[in-house]
Formats: sequence, C-alpha cells, structure tokens
Amino acid sequence: MENKFDSEITKLDWLDENVRNYIQSIYRVQHFYSNLTDIEQLIVIITEECKKACNAEAGSLLLYDEKKKELSFQVTLGPVGSEIVKKEIRIPINCGIAGEVARTKKPLIVNDVRNDSRFFPGVDMATQFSTRNILAVPLIDRQRLIGVIEMVNKIGNEPFSHEDLRFLEILASWAASAVVNSQLIQEKLQAERFAAIGYTLTALAHHLKNILTGMLTSTELIEKSLNQKNYEVVHKAWPVLKRTSLYVFEFVKDLLLFSKPRTPQKIYCHLEDITNKVSEFFSDLFSNRQIQLIIDISQVKDNVLLDPNGIIHCLTNLLLNSGEAVPEKKGIVKIEGELSPNKDLIITVSDNGKGILPEDIEHIFEPFFTTKGYRGTGLGLSVTKKIVEEHGGKINVVSEKDKGTKFIITLPQSNTETNRKETI
Repeated sequence: MENKFDSEITKLDWLDENVRNYIQSIYRVQHFYSNLTDIEQLIVIITEECKKACNAEAGSLLLYDEKKKELSFQVTLGPVGSEIVKKEIRIPINCGIAGEVARTKKPLIVNDVRNDSRFFPGVDMATQFSTRNILAVPLIDRQRLIGVIEMVNKIGNEPFSHEDLRFLEILASWAASAVVNSQLIQEKLQAERFAAIGYTLTALAHHLKNILTGMLTSTELIEKSLNQKNYEVVHKAWPVLKRTSLYVFEFVKDLLLFSKPRTPQKIYCHLEDITNKVSEFFSDLFSNRQIQLIIDISQVKDNVLLDPNGIIHCLTNLLLNSGEAVPEKKGIVKIEGELSPNKDLIITVSDNGKGILPEDIEHIFEPFFTTKGYRGTGLGLSVTKKIVEEHGGKINVVSEKDKGTKFIITLPQSNTETNRKETI
C-alpha cells in the first residue's frame, strides 16, 4: 500500500520535489503510527523520516529530564550517532540551540551555528563531528515539554528552509505523542510490578508467619511438657514441630529454585532410593493424620537418569499438596512409576482429595497462584514444573472435583553426555 501511494505521488510532477518528499514521509509515518505496537521503534522511524525528508546529514530526538533540567539523546542517526549514545552525552537546558528550543518551547533554524552564541560545541568536540546548521523543534504534549527533535547539516551545503521547519513541526507532534504513550506504558508496567511485588511479599510473609507460629507453639508445648515430664504430650507435639520444620525448609528451597535457572545434575540412580527418601519425609506427617501412602514402582527395574535432588523436591511438593487435599483417616496418596514404550520415565502422584476446580487447572503452574490464601505461596507447583522442564520433561494434571487429582511427570531417558553409572 505504501509503495502504491509513493508511486502515485511521484506521478504528480507539478508538485515541488521537496513537497512530494514531505507528503510521502507524512503518509509513511501515519501508516506506521496506526499499525506499529512497538513505540520505541516508531520513534526511531519518525526521526528517520524527518532526516530523509529534510535531506539532513544527521538527526536526533532528545528527551527532557524535568528533575535534572537536561536533555538526553533517545534517538541518534548519522555518522556519529553511536558515539553520542556510547558517551551518554547530555545537554543542560540552559545550554546550546536544543536547550534554547526546550527552554522557550519555540522552533529554531540556525543556518550558521559558528556565528551563533547559543551554539554548544560540546557534542562536536566529543565526537569529532562538524556542525554547520541546525533545525530544531520542541516536542510538546498538552503544553508540557517532552523533548526536542533536531536535524543537523542540510546536505549539499544548503540552508534549512521554513518548509523544512513546518514539516518537522507536523511530525514532532506525532513524536511527542508516541513518547508520552511509551512513558505511560512504562509507568503502568512499573506500577503493576510494584503492586505484584507488594502482594507477593505480603503473601509470602503471611505464609512464613503461619509456619513459624506453628513451630513456636510446638516448641513451647514441648518445653512445658518436658518440665512436667509429660512425655506423652512431647511425643504428640514432636511430629508437628518436625512437619513445620519441613515446611520452612521446602519454602526456602522453593524461593531459591524459583529465582534462577538451574542445570539438572543428572546421574543414573535407583528410583526406589528416591521414593524411600520422600517416604521418610512424610512418614510422621501421614501417620499422624492416618493418611495412607502407597508406592508402586515395581515396573521400573533398571537405573533411571535424572537429578535425584530435583526430583525429590518435585515429589515433596506434590505430596505436601496431596497431604493437605485428602481427608484425615481416609486419605490415600500414591506414587507410581513406569516406563513408556519409548523408554521415558513416567512418575505419577495421585490422591483421593477434593480435586482442583476446572477454572483453576490452567493457572496452577503459574508463579504465586494459590487457592490456599495465606496458607500457600503459589511457588510449589511452579518450581516443580520448572525442575521437570529443566530435565527436558513435562508435567500434566488430571483432576475431578471431590474425587482426586493426578500429576503425571514424564522424564526423557536419553542423554547426550557421557553416562555416569552412579547411584544415590
């Protein structure tokens, strides 16, 4: 569509060539302004079109920093553009032709900068560039100064004209609008980030407070019972303290694992050794609530390739969730293992708990999503998914309300590295 329009304009040979260039540039900018979602790219395109239509050697778009009262280069086009960016050159608002334009909010044409006292030679000195003439227009949005767009050195030793200035003023209004939109988007994103961080920290703090409250209550009860030599109460309170300690340990591990990428330390090991360790973690917790833990990995007879610590953490997270979901005295949690036809390891963790609501299923692996209020962090399943995917595997979930939930972990067993015949 742009090419067709350019072609039609070219046919209007009665128009002055400069006018045709202006019209073509305005049309192209309007097209990009209507269709581009990348505002940073749009600002660059506007500056490029201004440079092209004004037949300038260089062009820049500078943004105004109201706190520091200075202009900084946002877009720099021309022979020394990269040098200006690299040296982070800034122009005080009381200095130079760009500063004058910013201060007065009025455009300027200076066709002989060497004889103009307002010219600031600092940029030329820093970049070894030689400025002859400048056309500069302020970027204004709702009477507020946004910055300055300037064209430098009309090609062919020609002076900048008032037609160049009028054209630049038209595109400057679009540039100002684009910059403001970009700033508004950034402010909105930052506000959303701060809100998310605040919510997350509050949720994490409440969760940790709940765990520590349980630990404190257990230690006080144990201390009091020991003083009274009431060992029966000590025996009952000890599993609670052990369980809350496990919660704190897993909570901290989740935060560490979530915060950075990790390469699994895969070795060949016995799946039974992994399930035995997980079973030991939960023996007291499940026995006190009379929850039955069933482990069936009889179909996995050979060593399997995985990161033992990572998979232990995955299973721990899944069993913590299952233990909270199943009813006391009637709860059943299963860990099953098998090999798929293509020899992938499949580990299934299932329970007969209350299930997951259909509207929550698609969100359960999202960071900080939880249905437990302040009793959960929303990190456990997210970290579990992250570890599984770092193995090159996948995790799926099947759930039915009031009937239970099943998590299926699939771990590929191929390894391009030298296989290490180790066991844990």
